[in-house]
Formats: sequence, structure tokens, C-alpha cells
Amino acid sequence: TLQEEAVLADLHVLETRVAQGTLQAYGLATDDLASPTPMRPLHDWLTLAATAAEQAWGRKKRPALKILLAPLDVLDWTLLCAPTTQHRETAVSPLELAARLGLWVLVAPRAVPGTTASPLSLQALGLLAEAEATWHAQQQGQWPHLAGQPVFSVLKLLQAGQPPWPTPQAAALWQQQVWPPLAKVLANFPNASPLRAQWYATLPYVPELARAAAAPVVLAALQRLALPAPWAALPPELQQVALLASVPGVGAVVVPPGLACQPLLGLPDYPDIGALLAR
Repeated sequence: TLQEEAVLADLHVLETRVAQGTLQAYGLATDDLASPTPMRPLHDWLTLAATAAEQAWGRKKRPALKILLAPLDVLDWTLLCAPTTQHRETAVSPLELAARLGLWVLVAPRAVPGTTASPLSLQALGLLAEAEATWHAQQQGQWPHLAGQPVFSVLKLLQAGQPPWPTPQAAALWQQQVWPPLAKVLANFPNASPLRAQWYATLPYVPELARAAAAPVVLAALQRLALPAPWAALPPELQQVALLASVPGVGAVVVPPGLACQPLLGLPDYPDIGALLAR
């Protein structure tokens, strides 16, 4: 496909720089690796990188794709647990494949306790709900349906006391699976132009709103895990970092700006992540 050709061309540029000695290695950063249904599994990325390396070096050579950055947190263990990629005819998780190949993995938690939504994101969400209410009235109370189901409604969820996007993972799946057909449905209604405009104004805030909605859920999950000492003495934000850093195959954890990580210095890895997650 054209998209695959563009990816291959970019990888070829990177592999050529490696062959020229101006680059030692490069990495892949994509939230898609943590999707239950990735659009491009990790083994596909590695196959494309191997093709680019062969083109750049003129012979078969292991690609210099050696670093991965992907989401992992206590609400979303897909990267660790879901067998969404292949290695020698075996379905494995992306993190397991990365560990088998010696790739260095950075994980970035999308759901973090203590996260709050900005006034701008809350304002955009409120304006979207108002635009929905106005359009709903214009439609005499009728709401468009798709495949026999009412299309996604922020207003309905808020009226039910529910966040439209309860977790970052749910928001990512929503943007991949729900938003495209929703946008097409709204495009069929000429009087939905103001509503569509507010939707496009709100879309950039969806990840932030989802992170804020997930913050108390992350806190509850950490409380349920009931870590023993010395990890129990850490603030919730650092408890999650300590857990993620203890996962085999994880090289580093990306932390939010301003998070003081000094209490983690000298703290050992949690000894049995498998038993902990089994809870």
C-alpha cells in the first residue's frame, strides 16, 4: 500500500544513515503497539525495517530498530499480556517479542493517579454537550442510528453521570473505531454543521479528558493491589512507576514532568509481578 511504501521509505532513510555511520540506532514510538487490534503489529514493523536494512546495506542485515516506546500502566497491560504479534510462528505480546530480540523498551503510562482535566478541556466538553442538546432539539428529539444503535452521544453519557471516555485505552479505541463512522453520520445532516465544528474543537482534548477520568480508577487499582513495604510507602504515582519498572523487559518508564523520583533510587524491583497481576 501507499502507506507501507511511505513507512519503508522513512525506514530506508534511517538505515542508510546507520550504514553511513551517522546514526547508531533508531526507535519506534506508537500507541498502536498497545492496541488489542494493532493496525501494524510489531513483527510487521520489524519486517519492514529488515527490508529497509537490506536495501541500505545491499545484503541481509539485522535492522538498527532497537528502541520501542509504547503505553503501559496498571489499567492497560496489553503491551505485556496480549499476543498481538508473532515470533517464529508463535503469537506473543509485543513486550515479549521485544525482550526476545533484545530491544530496549520505554513504557509511558497514559493513566496516572492525580491527573486533572484543564479548564479548556472541560469547557470544550461542555460546549460539545450544549451543541448536542441544540441539535437534538432541532431533530425533534430524534438521534441518528447506525446499525440499529444510537450513535455516540457525549450529552447522554454526561447526563447519566458517566465520563464519555473512561480510560485512555478506551479513548484510543474510540478514536480508531467510533469516531470515523460518527463523523460520517453527522456529515449526512446539513443542520449539524455547528455540532461538527464543536466536535472537531473537542477532539484534541479527548486524550486529556480520558486521563483525568481514569485517574481515580488508577488510584483504586493501586489500593486494591495493596503493595507491601517498602513500595507501600510511596505516593500512588511512584507506586505505578515502581511496578512498571519491575516488569521484565521494561528498560525505563517515562514519568510526568515534575514528578520527584528520588524515593525510587535504591528501591529494588518488585519481586513477583506475575503473582501481583494475578490478583
